[in-house]
Amino acid sequence: MKSKALYMETTKIDVGKTVGEICACLQSIGASSIQTRFKEGKVSELSWTMQISGAQVAFAMPAREDPVYRKLIAKRTSNHRASVQAETRDQAARVAWRQVLRWVQAQVAMVETGMVHPAEPFIPYTMHADGTTLFENFEKRQLALSAPVEG
Repeated sequence: MKSKALYMETTKIDVGKTVGEICACLQSIGASSIQTRFKEGKVSELSWTMQISGAQVAFAMPAREDPVYRKLIAKRTSNHRASVQAETRDQAARVAWRQVLRWVQAQVAMVETGMVHPAEPFIPYTMHADGTTLFENFEKRQLALSAPVEG
């Protein structure tokens, strides 16, 4: 049985070009500064600030490439060679960042129509003083959402 293709799996678009497109989207909805973080010479995260209710709020969004890599490498019939692993790692980065771009574009469309406040879709990525995001703190503390109230 043929495995289902990942969204954007065949993209050939360079990570740098995609990151530039994401930055343009964020700028269009009010990002006042945008930074690119690197890990081992590759883009690992975008961070930006935007004004919310008179205050500058920081956000950070990673492209988590490892899960994409695991999916792609599992599809390879011969994945033991270092060159195949490196090629697959590069493709995983392109796919992960392209998926982030498409998600950001969808959020920007909702901002532009007035469906959401410019910062609203990005709240899970709000940075705390310790360098972690709101979601990471939520996950770390193993907070559970309460069950909906019947009524």
